[in-house]
Amino acid sequence: MRSLYDVVLLGACLEIFKPFTELLTTLPTMFALGISQVHFGG
Repeated sequence: MRSLYDVVLLGACLEIFKPFTELLTTLPTMFALGISQVHFGG
């Protein structure tokens, strides 16, 4: 019963934090693209 509760809790946490993880993976890419555009003159 304990393991099932942990799985449900973990699933809820993943659903809550999914947008944040997507943002954390998107931001460095956008940041790198912005730097490369500025560095190479657009």
